[in-house]
Amino acid sequence: MSERRINRQLGELYSAMDPELRRLQFKAKERTYQYNQTLPGQLLQRQLLLAELLGDCDEQTQIKPNFECDYGFNVHFKGSAVVESGCVMLDSAEIMIGNNVYFAEHVCLACASHPLVVEERQNALAYAQNITIEEDVWVGEHCTILGGVTIGRGAIIQAGSVVTEDIPSGMVAEGNPCKAIRVVTQSDRDTFRLPESDILADSPAVDIHQ
Repeated sequence: MSERRINRQLGELYSAMDPELRRLQFKAKERTYQYNQTLPGQLLQRQLLLAELLGDCDEQTQIKPNFECDYGFNVHFKGSAVVESGCVMLDSAEIMIGNNVYFAEHVCLACASHPLVVEERQNALAYAQNITIEEDVWVGEHCTILGGVTIGRGAIIQAGSVVTEDIPSGMVAEGNPCKAIRVVTQSDRDTFRLPESDILADSPAVDIHQ
C-alpha cells in the first residue's frame, strides 16, 4: 500500500489491525508528537512537519497544538485555514478542506466508523467515508463531523453539533443530529459589521488567531 493511498474501496470493511495500516499510523503519531512539541515561534519547523505529515497544506494553513490524526496523508488543505487546539482528524479516508476554513477548539472529523454486527467489531473491522469541507466554512467548538458528509461553501456549524448528513451552502446549522436552520441573511451582514469609524485605514492587518 502506498503512503499516499490506502488500497481499499470506500465503505468497504477493512481490518484496523492490518500491519501496514498500523505502521502508517505509528509514523503519523511520531510526526504529530514532534509537531505538538514545537514552540509558538517555530513557524518554519511547523511548516516543514506539516509538509511531511499532510497530503496537502498551504503556507497559510495554521494548525495549533495539540493536533491529532490517523494517517495525515489523507488530509488535504486547499488554501488558508485556521485549526484551533485539540482538533482530531481521523483520516481513514480523504478529508478535503477548502480555502478560508476555520475550525474552533476540539473539533473532530471522523471518516472511520465501525460495523453494527458485534462479530465484525470483535475482529477489529471498520469502514471509512470521505469528508468534504468547502471554502469559507466556520465550524464551532466541540463539533463532530462524520464520514460521508459534505459541508457546503459558507456554511456555519454551531458549537457542539454532530454532523451526520450534508449541510447546504450558506446555511447556519446546529444540533445533534445537526440540521440546517436558516440561511445567512443580509440582516446578519448588517448587524455584525465593524463600524467604519472604528476602522483605521493606516493600521496594519492583525491576525487574531496568532
